[in-house]
Amino acid sequence: MDDGWTAAELVSLDCDTAAASKIRDKLSPIQETSVEASSLSAGLCSPLQEDQEQREHQEQQAPSPVEGVVDPCDPDVRQHLLDLCDVTSCPDFHSESCPLPAVEEHSCVTLGGELYHVYSRVVDGGSFSVYKGATEDGYAVLKVDSCSAPWDFHQLQRLKANSPSADSLPLISCFLFLDGCVTVYSSPAGHMFTELTECVTSEVSVGYKAVGLLQLVSQLHCCRLLHGALQPNILTCSQRGFLIPDWVFPVDWSSSVDLDLQGVIGSVQQVPSAQTYISLGLLQPTDTPQLVDLVGLAETVHLLLTNSKMVPVKDANGWTAERFSGDEPCDMFSRMWRRFFRSLLNAGGRSPSSVLSELTEQLLTLYH
Repeated sequence: MDDGWTAAELVSLDCDTAAASKIRDKLSPIQETSVEASSLSAGLCSPLQEDQEQREHQEQQAPSPVEGVVDPCDPDVRQHLLDLCDVTSCPDFHSESCPLPAVEEHSCVTLGGELYHVYSRVVDGGSFSVYKGATEDGYAVLKVDSCSAPWDFHQLQRLKANSPSADSLPLISCFLFLDGCVTVYSSPAGHMFTELTECVTSEVSVGYKAVGLLQLVSQLHCCRLLHGALQPNILTCSQRGFLIPDWVFPVDWSSSVDLDLQGVIGSVQQVPSAQTYISLGLLQPTDTPQLVDLVGLAETVHLLLTNSKMVPVKDANGWTAERFSGDEPCDMFSRMWRRFFRSLLNAGGRSPSSVLSELTEQLLTLYH
């Protein structure tokens, strides 16, 4: 089987509404656990390494979330929530009574009786790695994680259960071992996977990918999910055929939050991955938590568009990306990108869903 993946140019998905998050009073850790438990229902079970390292370093230096509040991304907190919703009863979840298997580039690994050919490691996250590979039936992405809480599996299951394009989302399986887990994303029939950054050769192709990213974030928020750390190296396209991609989806959910399970999160200050943005003044502590994904979306598109890290700057009209801060006369495409970054970085007084839908419509009009 050929291990090269073709490029994707356009992702289609639509979502008309996004649920607004509820702001609650600050609770103690014990109260938080009680609220989270009472909010559960049986149906809930249903490129760039350098940039990542810089982000991790910044987050280490950034202020912590509200003092006294449990970290929503703590593995023990997640494991407690997953135990309550009994994620292990899902048919694609498999528990293995042995240590994690060795997964390396240019090797093979057997999971659940299926042989996976591992091509290359595409993400090194320290405590986890993401590999691309394939089986006899199609392409696959494998995330090997030292954490034993199958959070990624739960989050994509939530997305699939509530997505109007569930058939285009990858099939997902989780294999829980004694010292970690392997999450496998398999391509649906007739689909293939490609990295978001492949063949970004023109502004038009970035425009198509930006539409896919806007629609991804809109759908996440419709499902009351926050990703929290959008960046190109953890985003993959699911593509049905040449130039007909169906979806952009994350292969790492380490910073994500499920607002249905973690309903006490009412502001962005309670989201660990938002602390760098708050320290810069780009976000206010009381902003709605969904805004962290809007900033991550802006950073991702900026990298695709310019091959450089976004530098936020503030002027009389608010925040924007430094590369798009000029006011000199320009063509309609440059005007669009100026509007794009200003809208995403100054969304504090607006509904995130309206910002996303407005930009999606404007980009589709411009690039179609």
